[in-house]
Amino acid sequence: MTKPLRLGIAGLGTVGVGVIKIIQEKNPFWKHVLGNKS
Repeated sequence: MTKPLRLGIAGLGTVGVGVIKIIQEKNPFWKHVLGNKS
């Protein structure tokens, strides 16, 4: 894997975590569902 690609994936992962946290704050149902999966 090339470095830019690896950094891109890491960046997407960070954004994804931020989005999930925002969704969890706005919707307790998703907080419950995602909490069970992790």
